Amino acid sequence: MQTNMKKKIYIFLWVFVFLLLSSCFFNNNENNSTSWDTDNLQSCNTPYTIWTSWGQILDLKAKVVSENIKNILSTNWWNIEYLDCEKWKKVTAWTLIAKIKPDYTDPNIQNLVNQSNMINSQIANTENIITSTKDNFSTQFNSLNTQKSNLETQLSILNDSYSKINEQKDFWVSDIDNQLNSLQNQLNSVNTQLTKLNDLKVKLQNSKTADVEKLNLSLKNTRTQIKSLISNVLLQFDEIFWITDKNKDKNDSFEMYLSAKNVSLKNNVIAQWHSINDKDKIFDTLSNDEIASLLQDIDSMAVDAKDVMKNSVSSSSFTETTINNYYSLFMQFESWSLSAKWWIETISKSIETVSNSYDSQLLNLDIQISSAENNRENLVTNIANIKSNKLWTYTTSVDLQKNQTQSQIETLKTNLTNLSSQIESLKSQEQIQLNQLNNQISQLKASLNTININLNPQEIYAWVDWTIKEKSSSVSNKVWSNTLLCQILPNESSLKLQVYSSYNLSLPIDITFDFGNKTYTTKIINQLPYQDSVTQNYIYETSDSIFESWNPVNITDIVQEWKILDVKTVSKNKVDTWNKIYVPLDYVSNTISNSVVKLKSKTWEITKQVITLWELKSNYVEIRNWLNLWDTICK
Repeated sequence: MQTNMKKKIYIFLWVFVFLLLSSCFFNNNENNSTSWDTDNLQSCNTPYTIWTSWGQILDLKAKVVSENIKNILSTNWWNIEYLDCEKWKKVTAWTLIAKIKPDYTDPNIQNLVNQSNMINSQIANTENIITSTKDNFSTQFNSLNTQKSNLETQLSILNDSYSKINEQKDFWVSDIDNQLNSLQNQLNSVNTQLTKLNDLKVKLQNSKTADVEKLNLSLKNTRTQIKSLISNVLLQFDEIFWITDKNKDKNDSFEMYLSAKNVSLKNNVIAQWHSINDKDKIFDTLSNDEIASLLQDIDSMAVDAKDVMKNSVSSSSFTETTINNYYSLFMQFESWSLSAKWWIETISKSIETVSNSYDSQLLNLDIQISSAENNRENLVTNIANIKSNKLWTYTTSVDLQKNQTQSQIETLKTNLTNLSSQIESLKSQEQIQLNQLNNQISQLKASLNTININLNPQEIYAWVDWTIKEKSSSVSNKVWSNTLLCQILPNESSLKLQVYSSYNLSLPIDITFDFGNKTYTTKIINQLPYQDSVTQNYIYETSDSIFESWNPVNITDIVQEWKILDVKTVSKNKVDTWNKIYVPLDYVSNTISNSVVKLKSKTWEITKQVITLWELKSNYVEIRNWLNLWDTICK
């Protein structure tokens, strides 16, 4: 009894002190005419929601979250041409979400287009080289086959002559007239042989002239193609390295990043460009060997240019993709220059080889013609000797003719064998060169296919049977790699309720919240190991079973606008004063006649509310009128 009495006296003293302090506070405010003016009434510093039981019911916030939202992303720097991503729309796995077309104003796309044009040009040039290669080898094959046919004709003539010489020798003793006739026939045969050999010499000379002219024409065309491609290469380097005033401003967006790690290397490429450009101005006066040397210089410049790309620094305007594309472009220049060098050297050597081969055949024909003329002179002499009864001279002459004819026959057989080997070797060379050129075309077409894939419009599908949550882009928007186009929500089973509290709760704990026209009750069973980065609130999760008992009509009811839910929970340390309302003392202001608080309505209207103070507990005071549970007051 005495203890209760002391407690009541203690409480009374606290109330008396509080009223005295409040009175002083009011007197100070009376001297300050702006304390309760309209502006101050409209302000709400540190809003406080009225709980019951001295703060035992907690007003928390919650929202529905998903652990596996599917993000639909773009894959390149393109423009959106089509976008079917309206919020809350149901989609299937084969729903077309977006079509994205290349942005041809983007430097990366322009670079791909330039590469595509260059590769098409290289393919066309390589196909022309294949055609020229086939024509060149065809010319050489025709020449060699013509020479082989001529040698076979000569061999047939010599075999026939050798046979007749033997016949003539067999009958010379028995019949002088027959001998003379035989010698005359042989002389006629030699004269015929001389005529054929001279005709054959004329044909060989004409074939030599025609074949050399074809090869020179092929060489001329090759020089023209090389000249055009060198000019194109110089233009490409000029645009990339801003060498001349004509193209100086074409790379303003990335010139400071180009070879930033090694400026001297870039200057070396520019110096090489000037040297090559000076030679290109007098290209038509250069010899084939000088052109081959010029192509070797281009290969060296392309190799250094690749190193320039390695020493460049990527940026938003000079991306790593652009650097890699230029690196691939310089690799193509390197490959082309070496191929062109090999080709012009090959044609030059072919001209020399064909000319030497014909000269060798003509020399052999001159030897045969000279031998036939000697035979004719011997036959004329033998005929004269026989008529003069100088038969011994005749016999000696016949044996000499046989030996000479046999020697010529062996020589022709050797030449035919060598010519056949030369034809087979030429066939192998043709196949090797054509295989190399066809492989080069295959590689160029593969690169072209890769570029064309990147230039084709991109189609993006949903791939899942879900629901659109958010649309992040619009048609005609420009998107970057991994730009979010829209989000797709999964089914309800993967959704959880996250609760945010400034208080560290003891789990498990019951919570209630309103959704639609219903009130739901569930349990918080888990606390996340981290806090909200902005508010530092503790984060809790409910069990998945809430959605089985909740059973909303559709998913949009749950996550529409990611709605924030008001959640209430009761502290486990309950007291028996549920019908009492307490507010902090520092939210109460006192006048001579009454006490007031600043009451905030749901429309943010701030008004003064007169209250009656009762029991004081710690820094809270009980209020008995005009305030209701869940009202918000302000300082």
